[in-house]
Amino acid sequence: MKKDKWLIVIDIDGTLIKDFTQYDYKSMDYLKKLNKKHDVVIATGRAYKATEELYNYMELDGPVINFNGSYTHNPHNPKLKIQTTSISKKLILKTIADFLAAGIFINAFTEHNDDVFTYKQDDFLDSFFGKSNRTQKYGPLDKLLKTNQHSCFITTNVGTVPFLLDYAKENLGNEYGIRIWTNNDKYVFSELYNLQASKGLAIRRIVEKFGYDQKKTIAIGDGHNDIEMIQYVNYGVAMAGAHQDLLKVAKYKTDSIDDSGVYTFLKKLENEKII
Repeated sequence: MKKDKWLIVIDIDGTLIKDFTQYDYKSMDYLKKLNKKHDVVIATGRAYKATEELYNYMELDGPVINFNGSYTHNPHNPKLKIQTTSISKKLILKTIADFLAAGIFINAFTEHNDDVFTYKQDDFLDSFFGKSNRTQKYGPLDKLLKTNQHSCFITTNVGTVPFLLDYAKENLGNEYGIRIWTNNDKYVFSELYNLQASKGLAIRRIVEKFGYDQKKTIAIGDGHNDIEMIQYVNYGVAMAGAHQDLLKVAKYKTDSIDDSGVYTFLKKLENEKII
């Protein structure tokens, strides 16, 4: 039971790392210090291999939440798997086939554990895996995929957001959804995801499994995929410049990553003797 410890959950991209290369070491060093007294957990859309560098740098020793809540495990205890949620291989292939038939499909990649499967080589999609040294295979996904996947991201033509949202409503039912990440003058970048996979559900499972006091939970993030975890914890914090939907539900706000917003908020709690 961990009733006396605080559970501090931190997103990576946009919260501790900016543009894949700029690291907020001030916040990371402070989290390393806090982890000696409390429990710091990473919650990210990344696979573990793309998370491992930060996990080791901050000398974490507990569970880590990957693929936006689809996979939670403890790297120091491989037998302890808290939750695994996947996306149907059949659904992925049907969705891509439908997008191809509609003439809107550009590219896609899926992830299963540390394996990446990409429809075709693409500098934009490849940028997600630059430092992770993960196994990446290219080709038609109906030939590459052998099992259900932990994540699926798709790029489609400019102006396709209404199509994607209508498609989700008409074809995905209550089990899956489509989340829009980027909508610019080059492409629309979206995620096909399992509605039973979220950072919030993953945190709740950790709280229940290890006996944390929900009143002693903190989460800090910046993206649309952080909404559920910000809503679940007692101290839900949005970074400055966060997604507008996240800012609407966050109880607390902090500085941007450029101003070490994670450090700023947690240090304030420590100074006030809350943590």
